[in-house]
Amino acid sequence: MNRNILDVAVMYRQKKIFDFVKQQEIPFARLRRVVDNSSNSLLHHVADVNQNSGVTKPGPALQLQEELQWFEVVQEVIPDHYVPLLNDDGKTARECFEISHKEQLKKAQKWIKETSQSCSTVAALVATVVFAAAYTVPGGSDENGKPNFINSPYFLIFTVSDVVSLAS
Repeated sequence: MNRNILDVAVMYRQKKIFDFVKQQEIPFARLRRVVDNSSNSLLHHVADVNQNSGVTKPGPALQLQEELQWFEVVQEVIPDHYVPLLNDDGKTARECFEISHKEQLKKAQKWIKETSQSCSTVAALVATVVFAAAYTVPGGSDENGKPNFINSPYFLIFTVSDVVSLAS
């Protein structure tokens, strides 16, 4: 295989090494133009999900987002005519990325759905508590129905915060 330090940094998602090499303008200009023996550019190496060792985000959706951002970072530094370049399999880097990340996309969709369901459940519970608090007078009421703590500043604070929570 015909690989250089920039290829390896891109393949293994080593952002600090990538940034360091990028600062070295003269070698960087030459390194970013290299195509390996299989006609893969730097972008094709980003698409290789098997080399994904630099993931730092929890959850499949955030991992996929990080992969997409890495693809865009690398795409910005390579010459424009390398973007549509076909490898030996006849695929562009974008096509390789979509194929190799198809399973991760399914996991991300499932994760987002489960997370949103959990958030909806919690929101319903919070709304129930807020609604119950709105109709419960703290300290109870006297025989005339007047709240016992009506003259307390804490009663006013409770009432205002309760109205705000219902309105939001």
